[in-house]
Amino acid sequence: MNPEQLSKLAKVPTDFGVTSKAKLDPSFGLQLGQEKIQERIHQLKDKPDELMKIVNQNPLVQEMAAADPAMKEIIHSPEALQMLFSDEAIEELRRLSCARTEGCAK
Repeated sequence: MNPEQLSKLAKVPTDFGVTSKAKLDPSFGLQLGQEKIQERIHQLKDKPDELMKIVNQNPLVQEMAAADPAMKEIIHSPEALQMLFSDEAIEELRRLSCARTEGCAK
């Protein structure tokens, strides 16, 4: 992925489909708030090749990559994955998931 594409990815709005019909599992925000899960995410961010391997092994991710060339490019870019798993992106996902449920304790 070239620097321009990576830059565009960084500027993508972080509403993660709030206005779309996509729905987050109600427990997702609670899971993201768990210390054990946060620690694992931080460990993986420091190991981009391992992060890429784990992401690429996910069957749903494989389906999305097969359907969308841009997704395929993203999941094969350690830099792009590190951005998607940034503290800010994870916190936004947690916040959005919690907003759709009864709320989550921080």
